[in-house]
Amino acid sequence: MNRPDNAAPIDQVFQVCAVVNDLRRAMEQYWTVLGIGPWRIYTFQPPALTDMRIGGEPKPFSMKIALTEIGQVQWELVEPLDGPSIYKDFLREKGEGVHHVQFVGGTFDGCMAAFGSQGIQTLMTGTFHGRTFAYLDTEPQLGVIAEVVRKPSDRPLPAPEEVWPAPMAPG
Repeated sequence: MNRPDNAAPIDQVFQVCAVVNDLRRAMEQYWTVLGIGPWRIYTFQPPALTDMRIGGEPKPFSMKIALTEIGQVQWELVEPLDGPSIYKDFLREKGEGVHHVQFVGGTFDGCMAAFGSQGIQTLMTGTFHGRTFAYLDTEPQLGVIAEVVRKPSDRPLPAPEEVWPAPMAPG
């Protein structure tokens, strides 16, 4: 079956993200209840985080994230830190829970154009170590926020600040 002409060129769900109040507590719960981990922890803040915008307006924000993989899908936990953010809005309005799904397909610009052609607005954007992310207001249509990312192939994420639980030393 052919896609509608203005549909975003999505091929894969890459990531599912939950927003949490306490990153450490959430990692421990996912580890204890589901055995999910280990988690790679990063702090997204200046100077590594740039071009921060909310609703198109420059607004600095920061967050601490934890990443792990479950099969072929990355799981992300986000704890908002300083400044306004759609994460803080979500926690205030809904409490902890699934916040967004990151989709992959086509190009970043192609995805953004396809969403824009459907009248879908951009909620929040930023760039972390050369990776530009955009959250799109797809909640009315999909029940969840969509995220698309431009990932330069020559710039992998740096080493995490911490891995939790810490790897066991060889014995």
